[in-house]
Amino acid sequence: MSGADDSPGTNALPFKTLSRAAIAARAGDTVNLRDGTWDPSIEVKFASMDESTCGVSAGVAFASNVTLRAVHAGAARIISAGYHGLCMSGGLIDGLRFDCSNSYRPIIETQQGALSIRGSSLRNCNKSGIDISGTAQVTVGPGSLSDYSEYPNYAFVSAREQSQLTIDGGNISYAEGAIDIQDAARVIVHGVTFASQDPSVLAGIAIAISGSLSQLSIDGGTRFTGAAAGVEVYDSSADISIDDMAFTQGGLAILINETATTGVPHIAINRLVTTDNNGPDVIVAGSYELSITNSTFTRCGNPSIILNGSGSATVDSLTFIQGGYGLYIDTDESGDGLAVNARNVSVTGSQYSGVLLLGHANDTFDFGTARSPGNNVFSGNNLSAYYLDANFSFSVPAGVVLQAVGNIWDANQQGSDVDGLYRVGTAGVPLDVVSGAGPNYLSRDSSAGKLRLAE
Repeated sequence: MSGADDSPGTNALPFKTLSRAAIAARAGDTVNLRDGTWDPSIEVKFASMDESTCGVSAGVAFASNVTLRAVHAGAARIISAGYHGLCMSGGLIDGLRFDCSNSYRPIIETQQGALSIRGSSLRNCNKSGIDISGTAQVTVGPGSLSDYSEYPNYAFVSAREQSQLTIDGGNISYAEGAIDIQDAARVIVHGVTFASQDPSVLAGIAIAISGSLSQLSIDGGTRFTGAAAGVEVYDSSADISIDDMAFTQGGLAILINETATTGVPHIAINRLVTTDNNGPDVIVAGSYELSITNSTFTRCGNPSIILNGSGSATVDSLTFIQGGYGLYIDTDESGDGLAVNARNVSVTGSQYSGVLLLGHANDTFDFGTARSPGNNVFSGNNLSAYYLDANFSFSVPAGVVLQAVGNIWDANQQGSDVDGLYRVGTAGVPLDVVSGAGPNYLSRDSSAGKLRLAE
């Protein structure tokens, strides 16, 4: 490594260490990093395990809004084995390569200011390579990189407290978890591709939220391939917005278990496309206001959507093709009830029930009424011919009327006509069924409520 810390730090006579550059750099300055590696043998503070404030006895801290830029993108590497690596307060990191030699400690930390990380990659980071906390606002962009992660890399970034993270494009390959969200952090993911670092093995949870009042927004054609889970939310009151997301050849696309502590969490899923996955595509439980719209689920090995808990759920313009089940609703008997509204849903080619509904006394189910026909298609399901499944299998208690008017079923089955429609026989008298076992509808033994087919 050329340079000397007693030099003036010019282009002709550069400093040797980042620590010396950090002393010299003032707010808003640019530090250019020549080709080479800064590791614990050069940066003593990259070896220290002192847990005090970054930059005191461990780590290198820069003034606010400093730019760290590689002279040649990708040719400058920073390796830290200590408790702290770089601590930034806003500014820009451009074209650097980072290596978490202490794999359980982040190599970039920021608590305040607006920091942009561009064209920079991580390697060997086990817990998170980038730690964002306090009120920091961080934007990550790919620059000329093909991947934010070098092999091997296990985790990418964590956002917590009141911070905000935006990842705008690029690819994140990972082994265990890409993004961890806690507290009241806000994370925006726009047009990012998540993939397993080893295509023969499913990666872990791409985006995880736990115990928080955080916000997650995913849009712009974000893609997940080979992930055990795309988004998992546990014990949280997070607001979730997903628009234009694809999840393929993985396990579970979205799992949300909301615990409403301050208001009801809002979950909006739009334009989700799932294909050839092993687990359920979407599971939502807890207390929530949910909408799932304009989405397609193809060849899911388990129920494509599982709804549990209480609150409200609107599903509209969904297509289920050749899965295990289509829509599986199993509510909480002790809860406040779940109100389900379903329109323009098509379920065909399922191995078991197109819709399996197990409801309770406080629930309401609206799959179509005379004033607002369902326009749902329940046809050609239960290819396994299992005795407890049908196009629409249900169990609801006495007093519950399950509205399912204005839908298309298998034709000429259980009273449907040649067009697969149910019509009332007497004007003003609804067509209700309490029991039945056939390809269109099946009332499970414990059911005592009514399925309204026409009115």
